[in-house]
Amino acid sequence: MNHRVPTSTRASVPIINGTGSYGVCMPCVLTTIVAVAVWIGIWRLTRDIILTLHDSRTLKVLLLLRKAFLTSSIIVILTVSASLISILSEPLHSLISTQIVFAQEKPKKAKTAEDHLKRGDAYLESGEYRKAADEYTRAIQLNPYNAVGYKQRGDANYYLENYSEAISHYNRAIKLDPEYAEAYNNRGNVYSELGRYTEAISDCTKAIELYPQNTVAYFNRGNAYATLHRYTEAISDFSRAIELDPEYDMAYDVRGVVHFHLGQYTEAISDFTRIIELYPKYTVAYFNRGNAYARLHRYTEAIPDYTKAIELDPEFAAAYNERGNTYVVLGQHRQATSDYMRAIQLDPETKLYSKQVAVYKKIRGNAYYNLHQYQRAISEYTRAIELAPRYADAYYQRGLTYNVLEKFGEAKMDLLKAVELNPALKKAAIAAQKAEEDYKTQRAARVTMLLYILATGAGAVTGAGAAAPSAAE
Repeated sequence: MNHRVPTSTRASVPIINGTGSYGVCMPCVLTTIVAVAVWIGIWRLTRDIILTLHDSRTLKVLLLLRKAFLTSSIIVILTVSASLISILSEPLHSLISTQIVFAQEKPKKAKTAEDHLKRGDAYLESGEYRKAADEYTRAIQLNPYNAVGYKQRGDANYYLENYSEAISHYNRAIKLDPEYAEAYNNRGNVYSELGRYTEAISDCTKAIELYPQNTVAYFNRGNAYATLHRYTEAISDFSRAIELDPEYDMAYDVRGVVHFHLGQYTEAISDFTRIIELYPKYTVAYFNRGNAYARLHRYTEAIPDYTKAIELDPEFAAAYNERGNTYVVLGQHRQATSDYMRAIQLDPETKLYSKQVAVYKKIRGNAYYNLHQYQRAISEYTRAIELAPRYADAYYQRGLTYNVLEKFGEAKMDLLKAVELNPALKKAAIAAQKAEEDYKTQRAARVTMLLYILATGAGAVTGAGAAAPSAAE
C-alpha cells in the first residue's frame, strides 16, 4: 500500500523565478550550458589558429590571450557553480526532508513473534477478532513453540465462534505448556458453550489446581454446575469467586439466580441488591429482585423494582407482565390490564402475555357474574377466549353464564369445548350434561307451548267462523 504524507506534514518547497520540479531556475541552467558551449568553441578555435601560425610574435600574443581567456572562464565557471549550488541547496534540503517524512509516516513492520502477539492483543481488545487471529498466526509461524500464541489464537477463534478450532489451539498450548492454567480455563469455557459440561468442569478444576486464586475458573465451573442442576456446588464456587473478588458482579448475579431456583428468596434478594449497589443501572437485577419479593408476597416492594426495570428499559415486556401480575394480586385491575396490554404490544409473539390478559379478563367476568351482570360477564369471557383460544376455564365460565340466561344450546357448546380442551375438568362435563337435559326440557316445554298456542288458536278461529253465519242471519 502506498502511504501518502498528509498536506499539513509535508515539507514546503519554495518556487524561485521559474517552474522547475523542485523550484530550480531553468533560465540560469540554460545560460550556464550555453556559456560552457561557447567557451569550448572558442578554446578549440584558438587552438586551430595557433596550429596554423608560424609568426612567433603573433603566436605569443595568441597564447597570452588564450591563457587570459582560460583564467576568466574558470572564474566565470566557479561563479556560476556557486550560484547553482546556492539555488539548488534549498530544494535538495527540502527533498531530503520530504523523504524523511515519508519514512516516518510508514507504520513499523512487526519483525518478531512478540511484535505480532502485541498487535494481536490490540486487535482482540478492540473486537477485531479476525485480524487478531491473523496476527497470532504470524506469531506462531515465527515461533511455533510459544504456547501463548496458540492460547491467544484460541481466544480469537472463541470470539469468532469457531469452537472446534479454538479447542485445537488450546490443546496445542497445553501440550507445549502442561501447566498453562489460563489455557485449561478457556478450553473449559468453550466446552460449556458446546454443552460438554463435564469436560468443562474437569478443565476448570485443573485450572484451579494450577492457580488456586483463579477467580474466573471458579465462576466458569460454577456455571457448569448450575447448568447440571448441581446447585450446592455451584453456590460454593460462586461464593469462592466472590471471596477472591468482592466486586465480581456476575458471580453475585448467577448465585442470586441459583438461590431463586432453590426457593432461597431472601438470599437471592441479598445478591441482587449487591449487584444494584455495584451497578445501579443493571436492569435485570431489579427485575430479578422484584420476582424474589413477589415470591415472598412482598408485593409493595416488588412493584418499585419492576417499575425501575421498566424505567431503565421501556421495552422490557417481561417486567410489564410481572408488574401486571402483582397489580392483580393487589386488586389494582386497571393498572394490571394496562401492563398486560403493553407487554403484548412489545412482544406479540409471546403467548404468555396474552394468556395473562385472558386470565385477567376471566377474573373480571367472574366479578360481573357474581354481580348478576351476565351480559358483561359473557363479554369478558369472550375476550379471554379471543386472547387464549385454548383457555378451558373461560369456556366453562361462559357456559355457566349462558346456562343462567337459559341459553342452553350455547351453554352446552361452551361446556363441551371446555371438556375437550381439559378432560380433567369434570365439573364442566357435569354442567354440560345438565345443560343438555335443560335444553331438552326447554325444547319440550316450547313444543308443548307451541301446540297449546296452535290448538287454542284453531279453536278460536273455528268459533269465530260459526258465529259469523249466525250474525248474518
